[in-house]
Amino acid sequence: QISRPIEAAVVLLPVFEFLHLNPLFANVLVESMSSTRDEKSQSTQIPPPPFTLLTLSSYLLTHASSSSSSRAIAYANLSINMLLIMAENATVMDAFCQPVAESIKLCQQRLPVLPTPPSPRPPLCALLDCVVLWFRHNLHKKLEVNNYVTCVRICNRVVWYLQKKHVQYEWVELWTSIIGLLAFLSSKLDNLTTTGGVEQLIQETVCFLDFAVCQAELYLPSPRSLHEFIASRSKLSKCTIYELVRSSSVLAKKKSVLKTLGMPIAPSNRRASMRSDSAGKALAHLLLVVEFYENKLTAAGSKTATDAMRVVAREIEKEGLHGVDSSQETDDPP
Repeated sequence: QISRPIEAAVVLLPVFEFLHLNPLFANVLVESMSSTRDEKSQSTQIPPPPFTLLTLSSYLLTHASSSSSSRAIAYANLSINMLLIMAENATVMDAFCQPVAESIKLCQQRLPVLPTPPSPRPPLCALLDCVVLWFRHNLHKKLEVNNYVTCVRICNRVVWYLQKKHVQYEWVELWTSIIGLLAFLSSKLDNLTTTGGVEQLIQETVCFLDFAVCQAELYLPSPRSLHEFIASRSKLSKCTIYELVRSSSVLAKKKSVLKTLGMPIAPSNRRASMRSDSAGKALAHLLLVVEFYENKLTAAGSKTATDAMRVVAREIEKEGLHGVDSSQETDDPP
């Protein structure tokens, strides 16, 4: 039953604890991927443990809040934290960035489903897909804020890591989900039932979007990917900066939302104060970039996503990404 995760889900706890406490366990985990590649392909071959963990996570995160089961939420929380530990582990990330021939099965039981992935592709793409599934399918009045914050941190960590490695991924799915989260928070803020932390979620999401924009030329694999990042389209929606432009009202609302949620910060709470300042600066920069490209699209009379892509691509090729003086790697992880 959807409200009752399968018994195999209990394996997440020891995996999480070993990854968290034992540096050698990551080596053992990724070695199973190498041994599978070396063996001859067999129809009955069991997927390596990391792939099975990603498959299991995709189902847990898709159905986590589809019922009132606290058990389902607990397993989803454990799964999300395991994914964060993976994203923070250089050994795991190095292995996950290598394309594999095996396809990793992911949950396709709720609409909108993920697009059919190309093969081969790196396991890191499946990890990001798991995060997208959580973003998409758990936006409810009773919002699991802490899990959303953790998912944003996973995205932040992955983008930071990919400054040195380029991975082909359907980024449009992630950007659409992030914008959807912000839109949901803007429209449902007064009706949310949470344990607190909404302000932090908005702040960290805005900071991540700004970081993704600033580092786009470093982690996106090609100039075309950058153009798609700024003004891309899919069968269902337009995304990223073009998506930001289209959703400029959502970003603009963040100013009033943060002001509404903002409370006097004690002088001793330096971290909260710094996070608030960073979010304010990030939002101001995003709005600056959005306004620039919005004006370009308006001046060009762009009426379709294809027209928008051409306008933005031409502008980037001519002047570079607006609002980013130079792309420099961020040495310290987020």
